[in-house]
Amino acid sequence: MGKLKRKNIFLISTVRNGFFQLMLFTLIPFMVYVISHRRLSGFFEYIGLYMPNSMISFLIVILSMFILTIGINKLRDIILPSNSIEEYDDHCISSSFRENGFSTETVIALLFTALITTGLSEEILFRGFVAKGLINSFGFIIGNIIQALFFSSLHGIPLYLKSKKVSISVFEFTRVFIIAYAFGWLMVFVCGGSILPLWIRHGLGNTMGFYKKAFKRKTENTLENEVA
Repeated sequence: MGKLKRKNIFLISTVRNGFFQLMLFTLIPFMVYVISHRRLSGFFEYIGLYMPNSMISFLIVILSMFILTIGINKLRDIILPSNSIEEYDDHCISSSFRENGFSTETVIALLFTALITTGLSEEILFRGFVAKGLINSFGFIIGNIIQALFFSSLHGIPLYLKSKKVSISVFEFTRVFIIAYAFGWLMVFVCGGSILPLWIRHGLGNTMGFYKKAFKRKTENTLENEVA
């Protein structure tokens, strides 16, 4: 009963913290939208929470990022020692799952974290709000570069502060920059401003990455090591 109670507490805490982050990451663009537009209607369109014009957008996003991720992972294996980045989980997400063991509760917590806490909330804030705002202000190339730099800095800098390894941190910064830039490009030119395909891809990638790191299971080297 003690272990079950601990796992239930872990699940409840994970969901609570995830909802808090989702609300916070949504509240920021919401306040900006209300102040600048002086209305409530149209907010979901503003941040890209609508279906793209074509369902093919989902397939294009998934396949293109599939190919890009394979290329990045192959480059990682050549440049860095095996599993060197995985040793430093800057979110401390995988270690929490590992400590609570493999169970129904931890699987639900993992899925919620991957799909909602990181996937949805980050796409709302960084692509739906930050990227769109910067692109509208500075044009696509400059705006998208800035959002990618911002997003990759939030991954590379904490990793360096924890690992103190320049090569690992620089690679992680570069990896996330490439993916974030690609997400911005796909959002504008493939998804028509919708972030839904990006959210699905982001969430799937995080799910596979968290699962592999936490439970040390062998998975196909396709959706692993995605933006968290």
